[in-house]
Amino acid sequence: MTHYRPLEILCMVCMVISGFSFGPGSAWSQDTSHSTVEKSRSEITTITMESYAFTPHTLIAEIGKPIHFLLKNESFLVPHNFLLDSPDGVRLVEANVDSGDEVTIQFTPTQSGVYSFYCDKQLLFFPNHREEGMEGSITVH
Repeated sequence: MTHYRPLEILCMVCMVISGFSFGPGSAWSQDTSHSTVEKSRSEITTITMESYAFTPHTLIAEIGKPIHFLLKNESFLVPHNFLLDSPDGVRLVEANVDSGDEVTIQFTPTQSGVYSFYCDKQLLFFPNHREEGMEGSITVH
């Protein structure tokens, strides 16, 4: 019988809750030094939308493989959107996500390069969310 220390148990619980498994051969791996998630199979990637931030904000994907996102708006009373543009600036995805809501989207990258995603919501005369830093990228190989 394997005995685990409390810290190991806590780490395993966190991995199960977050939906990530770490290490060689896992379906997902996360490189925290670069905030990068690598996608090796067609599974759901959760992107958390917070006040002026996406987590994770940098992703890596493969050309021609479908990408499924679960967009979770965890902001209090602040609506967000998820706009995804191809490397040549063509809008591919547009999804609105109200505060506390979740939306699932899918797209398949058809060309290599860097795809930009961002939120362009804006309140009155304040800078929009992208101008405040709410943006990210998907590098497709």
